[in-house]
Amino acid sequence: MIALPHGKVVYSDLRISAVRMDKFLKSLQSENFTGYLRLETPDLTGVIFYDTGKIIAVKTFPEVSDPLVSIMEVSSRSDGTISVYAFSPEIINILAAAVAGKEVFSGVPFEIVDVDKLFSWLIRRKFSGVLLIRSEEDEVNFSVFFFEGTPLEYIYESIDATIKGEKAMDKIKELQSLSDSVIALYEATFERADVGEIGDKLDPLREVKEFFDDIVPRLGLDDKRLRMVSNQLADRFPFLDPFIPSVYFKNGELVVEDESIPVKEIMEGLKELLRGILEGMKEKDRDKAKAVIKNALSGRPILQSFLELVE
Repeated sequence: MIALPHGKVVYSDLRISAVRMDKFLKSLQSENFTGYLRLETPDLTGVIFYDTGKIIAVKTFPEVSDPLVSIMEVSSRSDGTISVYAFSPEIINILAAAVAGKEVFSGVPFEIVDVDKLFSWLIRRKFSGVLLIRSEEDEVNFSVFFFEGTPLEYIYESIDATIKGEKAMDKIKELQSLSDSVIALYEATFERADVGEIGDKLDPLREVKEFFDDIVPRLGLDDKRLRMVSNQLADRFPFLDPFIPSVYFKNGELVVEDESIPVKEIMEGLKELLRGILEGMKEKDRDKAKAVIKNALSGRPILQSFLELVE
């Protein structure tokens, strides 16, 4: 994943477990946010780019076929952090397009680069994209944003300071003196994500509800049986306590009264409830129930952690 510039820090290293990811993303939309959100987990790094509240690009490392769904899925089951950085519309569009675009080169030792000749070449080519210089040891980033051969912005970022504009260029020689500095160039391809489709994928709680509303009647489960297993799990998952429930079943449908409970916890609790249901079945009935569950999980990537119950 590209070492992205930080811009203006809005949130830094929020714990995923402390936020509802779907609501968090939608709040950025409603606030007409411009910038990007970066999610870091042991399994996945994801970046979501916004321009005035609209998602314009989504990128993950490693790359996946449906990056936004993967970000939502991993945020519901894994621990990690979220950071949010604001930029101007011009800069975020170039950055998003570069991240989604073509890597011209990366990892080149900066000390061997003739900066003047490189800039002349980029200007002649009418290059659009981002030039990035990074020193891991000194924790320094330097970014230049180009549009059709014109440098629009220079940003120097270190632990101590952020410098923008022509003054940032004064730091070039300093960066070339750092032995571990490397340079990368990413060319922009200006395309837009289908925001309509993306918007439909932002509610993992709805996905959980639809899944249980599908399987509960097919498994022949009644509210009494569901309350019994919920009661056995109440010490670990207080929101399932049938005497003071926040998450429960009524007439076979899942009800979530307290939406402030992290989706990750709700999913974990309901997965254990389903495990208890299966363990209480006769083997023949259990096999049939597993087939129903596996079928219902098809096409629901956010709920793939439930597959461990049927494999």
